[in-house]
Amino acid sequence: MNTCLPNKSTLLSLFKFLEPKTNRMRYWEGSEKVISTKVPRHYKKLSKKSGPEKKLCTLDELVLTLMKLRLDINFEFLADLFGVSQGTCSKIFNTWIKFLSKELRPLIFWPDKDIVRKITTSLIIKTVCKT
Repeated sequence: MNTCLPNKSTLLSLFKFLEPKTNRMRYWEGSEKVISTKVPRHYKKLSKKSGPEKKLCTLDELVLTLMKLRLDINFEFLADLFGVSQGTCSKIFNTWIKFLSKELRPLIFWPDKDIVRKITTSLIIKTVCKT
């Protein structure tokens, strides 16, 4: 499947876990977005989300992101594969990376710094001793 997940049911389980949280996801707009504060703006609360319609369904966006991570495919190829622009692929990928890092943080184990230092020092010593 080329998503780094062992099978389709694992992918669907991950998606089932993430899907309810995706409605709060804010899509990445770039790092240099300028907001003018000179003119006050008044926003109306709409029942429907404003802005352009999404190009891909949420599951396809997750698959696109996992494929990019697993295979290191360039955005040009992914754009052709999913039928969207390279810019849309980039926007989806950047959004999902931030989203996944936040939502899956409890699954990531970071050992204590002292343990990392001991292991690193031990590996360096073994490497130096072999040469």
